[in-house]
Amino acid sequence: MTEPRPLAPPRLLALLLLVGCKASAPESMVVAPEPAASPACDQLAQRLCEELELDCAELRVVLREHEVPEDGCQDALASADAMERAPELPPEMMPLAYAKLLLEILRRSPKAEAEHLAQLDRLATLRSLPPPSAAGLSAQERELTLECPPGTSPRIDARLNADATTWCERDDGILHGPRTNWSPHGVPLRITRMDEGRAVEVRYPMVGRPLEQGGIYYLPDGIFSCADGQIPRQRSEGGGSEQWCEDDQGRRQGVALRRSPLELITRQAIYVDDETSSVTTTMVDASPEVSEALQRLSSAYERADSMASLQALEGELEAFLAAHPDHPEGLMLLSQVQLELDQLDAALDTARRCTEQAPIVAPCWLTLAVIHETRGELFEAREGYTRYLATDPAGRYLFDVMQALQRLDR
Repeated sequence: MTEPRPLAPPRLLALLLLVGCKASAPESMVVAPEPAASPACDQLAQRLCEELELDCAELRVVLREHEVPEDGCQDALASADAMERAPELPPEMMPLAYAKLLLEILRRSPKAEAEHLAQLDRLATLRSLPPPSAAGLSAQERELTLECPPGTSPRIDARLNADATTWCERDDGILHGPRTNWSPHGVPLRITRMDEGRAVEVRYPMVGRPLEQGGIYYLPDGIFSCADGQIPRQRSEGGGSEQWCEDDQGRRQGVALRRSPLELITRQAIYVDDETSSVTTTMVDASPEVSEALQRLSSAYERADSMASLQALEGELEAFLAAHPDHPEGLMLLSQVQLELDQLDAALDTARRCTEQAPIVAPCWLTLAVIHETRGELFEAREGYTRYLATDPAGRYLFDVMQALQRLDR
């Protein structure tokens, strides 16, 4: 499966600027005529090279050659201090957060080159990703297979934050052979794949710590689960798939889920919102037609330079959402357009729909936070920025969100 297209348009950064991210404003980029030593930049280079295991002297030269201003390095140091104090950032994600911070600093340099930044982005990401043994919030999989003899069927009982039990069962419900307990040291989900009725596959998305209330844990694509006492089934043909639940008598329960190859799940996660550890997933249509329409609407938003063009785009987005209700990217774009049109109540309602329908899509929370801050609702704004960090700890707008949180603390 190809990597999903980023949901956040570059213009979202401009909306952050509107509410006071002065560190990223163009006027703060005072370029010295000649590269000179900078105590703040040297201190920042020392901190970055220790976190990212880069050559300190070389990194100092890079900052000077890119003419990163002293106040830019001071702001970056303040953001680094805030990152260290942020409880939303687990320790294993800190190197990646520092890598993103470095990239944001260089991107704002007047001498930044796209090719150089792309290479650095890949290098920083590779060096900063936590190893599989300390996966943190990254998804890892372990597959287990149970073979049952003819005349019996595989069964599985799995719970969140618990071991999984598998066994073989005769058609009359009598246990055949022993039960097997699996300790995944993570989060077991009920997922089965039948192979001529003889095999059951269990996938465990591995996380580095137990589920906690308010936490979001990213999982592999293709999650499908059934109610207690039901057995999930799956059949694939023609590139598509069909999934359904059965009771212990083999009778289908509920409605089958059919997916075509063009309908891709871009991101799924467990979001623990209460003590019962409910599961929230988001499925969006990623067919070529929808992707092209969103790309066109996103490009139109980036080019919009007048109230009239924004009003016309608002109508197009409403038409798109009428055809694709509650599509998270469509909702996010519409809320940003409404914000720029000064329709604060409508923008807030749309952004809330985005977070309700897709709580695992981080830019929805960022958009909601920007709207709250624009309305002067600082407590709600802080909650939105914090949820963005919890949803995507090393996201594209990490640098700006940390500055926003610092601003709200003043």
